[in-house]
Order: sequence, then structure tokens, then C-alpha cells
Amino acid sequence: MIWEDFLNSLWHDWRGSGASEDRLEHAAWRQRFWAKHGSDDAQAPEPSPAELSELRRLRDELRRLTFAIVDARRESLPLAASALEPLQAALRAAPFHLELELEASERPLGEVGFRLERRPLASDWQAVRCRVAAAYADMLAAGGAERLRVCDNPDCKWIYYDETKNRSKRYCDDKACGNLLKVRRFRERARQQPKN
Repeated sequence: MIWEDFLNSLWHDWRGSGASEDRLEHAAWRQRFWAKHGSDDAQAPEPSPAELSELRRLRDELRRLTFAIVDARRESLPLAASALEPLQAALRAAPFHLELELEASERPLGEVGFRLERRPLASDWQAVRCRVAAAYADMLAAGGAERLRVCDNPDCKWIYYDETKNRSKRYCDDKACGNLLKVRRFRERARQQPKN
């Protein structure tokens, strides 16, 4: 998902070293992101310093919103409407038009499927920024807040969408973060046991 890839461009070392990396700073990461989510243009345009700053600000605001949503859900508290304001501002700046498309599907004769698509007016980082905001808002509007997660590994901070049937996924990766924390808990219990 575009919003998930974008929010996780701020990487934290899940092993606990304290290292982190802002992948928006790296042209190679931006090129891979552009190729996957950007536009029909093969080459990602180089963002201006202002565009890069706006991308970073949107990412940081959406990460804060995600943490607020997850915390509110865990504590059974309402989310303050003011928490949505940065997302609302990004949505208001969206330069796009709407297009109605026929859905290509195997429907019985006489039934026609339609899909409303947002088409950016430009092919630049501002358009990508708006697509990220719109995709995140679509996910929330479709009830996705219940499946929005932050990895339970406190060193990781990876944001993901829990697609499990019972919505019980605790770690972004059970083999990496899940196993790491199991080993840490085992070692802590072993340290706590008295030695004979």
C-alpha cells in the first residue's frame, strides 16, 4: 500500500541498536517508491528541498496520527478531531480530478460496474504526496483504523495494516521482531531464576 510504504520510509533498527534512517533522503529509495507508486514516468523527478520537506512533514504527521489512533484504540478512548487536521490539510491541497471508469469484470449481461478514480493533474512529488494522503484517508474511511497497527517491538516502530482474520497480529514480522522479543523474554526469565 502506498501509505504504508511511505510511512515506513522512516526506518528504525528493530534489533534495538537505536539506529534509524530517513529513507526519503536517498535517491535510490525514492526511485523505487516512484516506480511502484508514482506515475507512468519511468524516472522519478528530483524533489526540490521544499517538496522533500513537505513529504517529510506529511510522513511525520501521518505517523503521529497512526500512533494516536492505535493508542486511542488500545485505551478505548475517543480520537480527538484535531488529530485529523494535518491529514485534512493535505487532502484539501490535492490537485486531482475525478474520472468514472467501467470496471472490467465478468458480470451478467446488462450489469455494468463502475469505479470512481482520482487522477492527479500533475506527475510530481506533490501529486504523490496527495495520493498518499488520499490512500490513507480511504483506508480510514473504509474502517481500516481497526486494522492499523504499530509493531509491538518498541525498537521497530513499523506501521502496518493487519490483514489477519482475527486482527491479532502483534509484530510487523513474526520471524524478526516476534522471535527477537520472545528470545528477550526468555533470557529475562532465565536471569530472574535463582541459581543453585
